[in-house]
Amino acid sequence: MVKKRKTKVTRYNKTGTEIQNIQRDNNGQVLYSTPHYITDNMNGDVSVSDYYSNAVVVVNKSGQHRFSYTGQETGFTPYGICTDVLGHILVCDLLSDTVYLLDQDGQFLSILLT
Repeated sequence: MVKKRKTKVTRYNKTGTEIQNIQRDNNGQVLYSTPHYITDNMNGDVSVSDYYSNAVVVVNKSGQHRFSYTGQETGFTPYGICTDVLGHILVCDLLSDTVYLLDQDGQFLSILLT
């Protein structure tokens, strides 16, 4: 039996004070199922790999949902995630051993490794 739990992203300031909780989209729907890895981008966006939702969920610095990237084909299983100095989002697909390159707006650019 799996206990249903609330998942969220929490932002803290430099002194460790909680300043923001990100849990729902603009329509009140839960954003995250099982978030695994998190990174922020040069524009302040926060990108989260959500393995069981098969999506990369991106919110802006205000916590508003920008987009969810669900892959080029079925079976997308995002795991590791990071960004580069150009604002690209790099996503490691756990099951296909593939690294996807996305622009900061979630548009697929290329596959870097397979």
